[in-house]
Amino acid sequence: MLATPERRAWAVLIAGFVVFCTIAVSVPLAIRWRVINATTVEPTVLEEPIDGAVGVRQPGAQNMIRVTHREDEILEGTTVATDEHSRAFLRFFDDSTLMLYNDTEVVLTRVRSRRYARSPKQNDIQIRIVRGVVGVAVASPLKETAYIGVHTPHAFVMLKEGSYKADVEPAQTQLYIRTIRPGEATVITDDDQLSFSSGRCRIVEGQGIEGRLPPEQNLILNHDFSSPLGLGWEVQLQQRDDESDPYGSVEIAFQDDKSLLSFKRRGARTHGETSVIQYIDKDVRDVESLTMSFEVMVEDQSLPGGGYESTEFPVMVELQYEDAQGSPRSAYWGFYYLDPGVGANWRKMVNGNKVPQSEWYLFESGNLMRTLGDSRPVHIDAVRIYASGWSWDSAITNVSLLVRE
Repeated sequence: MLATPERRAWAVLIAGFVVFCTIAVSVPLAIRWRVINATTVEPTVLEEPIDGAVGVRQPGAQNMIRVTHREDEILEGTTVATDEHSRAFLRFFDDSTLMLYNDTEVVLTRVRSRRYARSPKQNDIQIRIVRGVVGVAVASPLKETAYIGVHTPHAFVMLKEGSYKADVEPAQTQLYIRTIRPGEATVITDDDQLSFSSGRCRIVEGQGIEGRLPPEQNLILNHDFSSPLGLGWEVQLQQRDDESDPYGSVEIAFQDDKSLLSFKRRGARTHGETSVIQYIDKDVRDVESLTMSFEVMVEDQSLPGGGYESTEFPVMVELQYEDAQGSPRSAYWGFYYLDPGVGANWRKMVNGNKVPQSEWYLFESGNLMRTLGDSRPVHIDAVRIYASGWSWDSAITNVSLLVRE
């Protein structure tokens, strides 16, 4: 077909035209694609670690290095981890921030800004939370980050401008929208999707998304004693001062269709103590409110008031925690109906609450983050419930330790 010079000339001309058209179209398209999609990898600042060293593993490295000072060049792909004592504060290039609480590990999977101002795309920040608790503050859209993407073992979460807290455990992820600066979160799993702008949600392995849940979370498991005592609660070693006196008993009982925890000890003339405990192990340093509430009833007591030292009540609740200095502390409340004794041997009543005999009494502590002042909790260790004194017959139910982010 190209045997003649004319045909070969036309073929060359057409081929040249096709090449010209291809270049004329593809080069602007390639430039446009570049303008739209080109990004710049941005460094992240690790502010000076809090309360100890922070582990940092740069991309490609095998081992963590301990960092005790500010680092201005934390690269994309870096892993940052805190131990049981330390915390870390990270600041992204757009002023969004991360707070890593104790025993937390995070990978900065993508930290990029758009390279060209004409690009319609926003900055791209994505992190992966391996474990622990992370506070996330997403900067204003004026900084051109539409959202921060958070990957956990259970879901992918898109966080728009606002303040959040993510708690990642082996079996679940909980996400809180903080009331101090509300935002909007979209939670995506393989089978479900949920968007919400207040409260919290829970993503449980094998069960999907639970939410939108109320903003308050009860840290007490088996709070109404509707399940066997071994779920959440542990019976501690019982005490008695005299072997001729009986030990106290503690067991789940039922009254008027209400399950309750019953304490009984009869015929005793010396000190004894019966208790259960639930270990909480929860960081609460940045929560908005922490409230303790429960219902108690005192049927009988032989030792007046709270005993000579105001420490022996027929039912008592103790909140065990650590303050900002790491010192162990307790807040406790005792309940009685029999008036305390008088005289030099009797200490002035402290932490005692008089209740009507044989009647249910609802106790609410108020916001402990305010009422405890400088001694307020930063970490909840446990809640202990016990009966102490001589003889007693008491009960408790609907125990709540409500936390609001």
